[in-house]
Amino acid sequence: MTLWLLGGGLTLLVLALLLAPLLWPSAHAARRLEYDLEVYRDQLAELERDVARGLIGPAEAAAARLEIQRRILGAANATANAPAPSARPALALIFAIGLGLPFAGGALYLGLGRPGLPSQSATAEPPPGDPALARKLAELQAKAQQNPTSLDDRLALADFQFENRRFRSAAESYRIALALANGRADIAGLYGEALTRAAGGLVTEPARRAFEQAAQAEPNDPRANFFLGMADSQAGKPRAALERWLRLEAESPAGASWLPTLRQEMQRVAREAGIDLAALRRELNLAPTPGRGPTARDIEDAEKLSPDQRMDMIRGMIANLEARLKDKSRDLDGWKRLGRARMVLNEFAKAADAYRRAHELAPDDAQVMADYAAALIRAQPQGQEITPEAIIILKKLLAKDPDNALALFYLGLAAAEAGDKAEAAQHWKKLLERLPQDAPIRDLIQKRLAALGVEEKR
Repeated sequence: MTLWLLGGGLTLLVLALLLAPLLWPSAHAARRLEYDLEVYRDQLAELERDVARGLIGPAEAAAARLEIQRRILGAANATANAPAPSARPALALIFAIGLGLPFAGGALYLGLGRPGLPSQSATAEPPPGDPALARKLAELQAKAQQNPTSLDDRLALADFQFENRRFRSAAESYRIALALANGRADIAGLYGEALTRAAGGLVTEPARRAFEQAAQAEPNDPRANFFLGMADSQAGKPRAALERWLRLEAESPAGASWLPTLRQEMQRVAREAGIDLAALRRELNLAPTPGRGPTARDIEDAEKLSPDQRMDMIRGMIANLEARLKDKSRDLDGWKRLGRARMVLNEFAKAADAYRRAHELAPDDAQVMADYAAALIRAQPQGQEITPEAIIILKKLLAKDPDNALALFYLGLAAAEAGDKAEAAQHWKKLLERLPQDAPIRDLIQKRLAALGVEEKR
């Protein structure tokens, strides 16, 4: 009974919100005008700040200022010249909504509703397409439900979900396992990584808290320190990220599986932030320990090489890798390494060729798709539209990983370039919902939405 009363109350509230503009149209129009004017004032203020920072030239600023002023006048004129509402059509519409909506909703529920069906979690994902995987998943889910206090059963389910890229479901399973294990550090790290992967590589605030919990219990935990560094990088703190990562590198054993990814990320962040990684390593006195990787002497010798000599050394390594790939063309890891090396050298077209080969070998690998798309985008001269090839890969990536930040941003950009403001706004709003509040890219996306004439939901 309580549920029906709650449903009725919510229906009345929705009806009141729908009917208010019809009952008091003039007040609604006035509020709309006030809201529009506030938006335009904010746009003018933002424009003046951009002019002061030198981001917009005088001619562009004047044109933008005139356009905003034209919109202000247009909004005011539209409100002033709006015809007085007719009482009869409004009353007819009020009765149609007030009586028709509840009856239509009730009829629809009677036809389609299933009161006994349990509610679906926000993390629910469609079943796997592979029948064998679907059966295995159902088996593990049944065991976890039959033994709700069994940590082993819950972890088995979480691990299976994670390995099969069902990251939202895996995050929920790890969350339950974390509670069952009283906050065990390794499970906290797995929970944080599942949340991060579910968010398309963004370290969300819940994920950061999980990694901090893991690092507090295990200060040298590689997973926690890697992703906490990534969180710092995404929050616009590249030096903090690099310092954490350099400490992780120094403590890592030789041949650790995470070292190639770690070093690639360090190089990327250092390059984009304009930080001398070798100088920072010397400043922190954090050369990898002997027996765990390059010694301090190795690093010192490499740093004595001239830039041309270092480049020759890198190109020699790449040439050896390419020669080996001629005989082992189905070496997926080899093509990925070649793509990364080409990216480091800023040879983006050649990197795209390597990732294209990797994509042919692993067409469902989301990370390969992301690297392939990034190389294609970087290979384009600045100012040119995103290529159809890159758009195809980005759409495949988004279908595989609906929360992927790279795909959301660049598909939004491609839609904006094509004049499809609705699709661009859809992608960028979804991306904003998943970005940390202090992520530097938020300002750029908000400005692009404002340029589309779209308001960001707050």
